[in-house]
Amino acid sequence: MDKNKDKRNFLDEDEEIEKLLSEYENEDIKIPDELDERLNAKLKELKPKKYKKWAITSVASILIIGVSYAFVPSFRTFADTMFKYIFGDIGIENAVNNGYKSSDSQHINIGGYDITIQNIYIDEQRISFEAIMETKIGDMVADDTDEGNYYELYVDSIEASMSGGIFYKDEDGIIKTTVNVVGSDVENILEGKGTLELKLKLIKEPTTYNQEDENWERETLGTTKVKLDIPKQLNKTKNIEINKQINDGDLNLNIDKLKVSPTMMYLNTSGEVRSIGKLQGLDNLRIISENGEIYRSSLELSGIGLENGGWSQTIVPSVYYDKGKKLKLKADGALVNANKKIELSLNDNYPKKIDYFGRTVTIKNVEYNSGKLIVKYTTDSSIAYNGGCKLDGNYAISLYYESGSNISGMEFDNVEKKESYILDLGLVLKYKYPIELEINNR
Repeated sequence: MDKNKDKRNFLDEDEEIEKLLSEYENEDIKIPDELDERLNAKLKELKPKKYKKWAITSVASILIIGVSYAFVPSFRTFADTMFKYIFGDIGIENAVNNGYKSSDSQHINIGGYDITIQNIYIDEQRISFEAIMETKIGDMVADDTDEGNYYELYVDSIEASMSGGIFYKDEDGIIKTTVNVVGSDVENILEGKGTLELKLKLIKEPTTYNQEDENWERETLGTTKVKLDIPKQLNKTKNIEINKQINDGDLNLNIDKLKVSPTMMYLNTSGEVRSIGKLQGLDNLRIISENGEIYRSSLELSGIGLENGGWSQTIVPSVYYDKGKKLKLKADGALVNANKKIELSLNDNYPKKIDYFGRTVTIKNVEYNSGKLIVKYTTDSSIAYNGGCKLDGNYAISLYYESGSNISGMEFDNVEKKESYILDLGLVLKYKYPIELEINNR
């Protein structure tokens, strides 16, 4: 084995992973030889996933994802696996190397399917475990075909940003998945308890989704309850107070604190750009240690809305074990929830340019068909992602992105045909304002 490879720092690899993601355009993924073998193995397991409905979750625990992650079906499967790598390996691996312990594995049965739960890691910010399917499955999606079914295990008892995982077959033929429970409810349910009871649900979903079939739904194969031992010496979250206020023109930004747990961190911010809307965190956020290690808000994969109207951004891995006295916080600016009402008419001439808070959004096409309304649009790099849109007050049933064309789309169901509609186009903008702060690591 290459000795230099052994010395590679997981944070250096994070930068290479992000570069790989930024260059990805389709499912023909080219894997750099220099990335470690485990990442190579994970990438080889990927298979494009068919179209699925996208649902808006509660503000208290909402999953915010980048444009390409949310809207490109093939990319979504790729990013799902990268999420498992970033959340399930780098953050935990760093903590394990510093003495972080797992709970004992156990065997369960859900609807006749035998499953082993192992590599169970619990802290105040997330619950993570690996599930191994012991029962043979003959109709699961294979590596070389889109036909078959997806099998997914998820936690059905906690309000969380993410709480499930899709089973896949690795190169050794083992059927497995990683389940991460990440959300505002985790810390509350652990407080003062020695064990944690979770309700697990196993579901089956076909690879194809018939939009015309009103009775289509995922099949629940079974549910069961599992008890996990909470570590007696649960590593408590450290709160690094920052309390920095920035008022510059229309920007009103409060950087409150960094919540640091063994496997991940949250940065709590709040504020607004008065001419646009409330903030949803920082753009290109990174925490830098004294020895130059960079901890990033990887892929902007998740965020949690706070009760005070602020935002909590996820950073993986964590500085929990960093011995330096100082940290630096850097960002390119802020992310702004920019909702603007747009009147749409089926008889209008498209494409049509819309002034969107000083940026340009082009409505490419508006199409009505059998109770469904589809809107396609394009933006520039000043738009971070779609934060949720409504048509006459109703959320879209799906959001997507057409690879290679830069065209985004949204679909609304049960729409009455009429002359015009009001579209709440809830885009999240990048507001440029370079930020660099020094933080006391205590």
